[in-house]
Amino acid sequence: MDHNMAMDVHDMMMMMPMEDPNQLWLVPCYSVALIGNSILAVSMLRFKSAVLTSSLSTLLFALVVFFIIWSIVNIAVGSTIIAISNTDLMMRISAAVNSIGSVLVFGFNFVIALERYLIVRQFGSVSRRGFIVFAVYIAALVGVMTWVFVTSPSSDCFKPDYKLQLAVWLTANVLAFPPMYIGVIGFYFITYLHSKSLIDSVTKENNPKQQNLRAQLSKTVFRSCLAMSATMLLFYTPFVVLMFASVFVQQVEANMSVWMTVCNALVTVDSLVAPAVILYFNPMLRRMLADTLFRRKADAFEDDSIDGSTLQYSGRDDGRGFHELDRY
Repeated sequence: MDHNMAMDVHDMMMMMPMEDPNQLWLVPCYSVALIGNSILAVSMLRFKSAVLTSSLSTLLFALVVFFIIWSIVNIAVGSTIIAISNTDLMMRISAAVNSIGSVLVFGFNFVIALERYLIVRQFGSVSRRGFIVFAVYIAALVGVMTWVFVTSPSSDCFKPDYKLQLAVWLTANVLAFPPMYIGVIGFYFITYLHSKSLIDSVTKENNPKQQNLRAQLSKTVFRSCLAMSATMLLFYTPFVVLMFASVFVQQVEANMSVWMTVCNALVTVDSLVAPAVILYFNPMLRRMLADTLFRRKADAFEDDSIDGSTLQYSGRDDGRGFHELDRY
């Protein structure tokens, strides 16, 4: 009897609309992210013959498209919540969007890290079979997250309330985030180590010119790999930690609204920063984007910068044996 009464009280509370002040700043931020990612996507399509030349660049374009869709979804959900407050349905949708979006972002980052490692090692590209297996893995996680929030309310817009769904949600998170987290960091780390080893073996002379070249190339590769892994570490580590802490740490649950505000802010920043990171490591695309925005004549886009390049050695020993295979 007491259990039924508790469930009735819970259901009544879930039916009461609740305001979410975070949406008042999340919607404008995602609107800016939508504009920025859309401009970048249009530029990449306009110059696709020069930019979309490999599987890695295609993956980066897909990531930009994802952020466009991600921004639209969050604008729609946030605007609806502002208009009608947080109903049970909107709270479920908001929680599902948080979980599914995070899985997809981690999935993109994992595949991009793996692809870049394979390119640097000259192992080719991710095989079609491997890509299909990984896509099925991600689709299964998305399906589980969808089922969880279809069948359970979410009073905090983050995790399911019912015990069975909470256990399934937690299991899905364990299967999703730690493996991809370790994979992304690991692939970028070994990519850097291999690139540095290749640079050292080619620029092995101890004259000042070769030392300077070795330092420049090593710094470039390190900066590129660090930036790629740091964005995920910085913006998504608090979100992943909150997923597990909210289940086991009572103090976190008591201050859930504060932690959710922090995590929402960081995840939103990722949508804003992603185009800037891609542009920073692609000088050619920066020039093309400038052409798109300012209607400058784009006769030729010669690029003498090594920033952001994925380097491959072609056999020369004068420091010019490295050429650009692809870019982030």
